[in-house]
Amino acid sequence: MFGDNFAKELQSIPLSNDTVSRRIDDIAEDVEQQLFGKLRDKLFSIQLDEATDRNKDAHFIAYVRFWDGMSAVKELLFCKPIKLKATAMALFDILNNFINEANIEWKNCVGICTDGARIMSGRFKSIQALVKQKLHCASGHIV
Repeated sequence: MFGDNFAKELQSIPLSNDTVSRRIDDIAEDVEQQLFGKLRDKLFSIQLDEATDRNKDAHFIAYVRFWDGMSAVKELLFCKPIKLKATAMALFDILNNFINEANIEWKNCVGICTDGARIMSGRFKSIQALVKQKLHCASGHIV
């Protein structure tokens, strides 16, 4: 379709598994850093859930929502394995460590959404309660 010269040029591009894997990792890192950059100066809300895959491995999933210009954006923030027992404190530690490592400000978090599971949305000993406590400390007001 494009000619022999184009085909020869395409064949000269190294496409070993290592090269492709490295490029995918580089692209993923760039996309992640772009998202973190946007979140550093915007108000956002998070949506949290716990899921189990086919292998019975538990995962903690976080989505983030924010305004980007004139558009509401929803992005996957992370999907982390739950290595210990899925307690509210263990899940909060995963979330808090991620937020801190990404240099995202807790004070910009204006909302949290979870399902009705007690570990997620209980009044006192849930991830929602722990996030609210963190937000209270970070912003000086109750969320």
